[in-house]
Amino acid sequence: HARDVQQPHWYLWVLAVDPLFQGKGLGGALLRSRLQTADRDALPCYLETANGSNVALYQRFGFEVRREGRLGTDGPRFWTMLRAPH
Repeated sequence: HARDVQQPHWYLWVLAVDPLFQGKGLGGALLRSRLQTADRDALPCYLETANGSNVALYQRFGFEVRREGRLGTDGPRFWTMLRAPH
């Protein structure tokens, strides 16, 4: 985390929607709420995901991949992402 963003920022640590309710826009609504606050404060937002399908979702909200890696030599892949304030 400190490797990818050094300035003050919002760290979006956990965002999840129960699988029964996924695909209904709830995750986007939660994310928009936090992004509005970060934009108001003129702060970037940082997040990490281990789910490759989430990368495209976050990119639609303005996030850019900072780093793609793997935990250990055979562990799960991960992406770190950053979004500048709008």
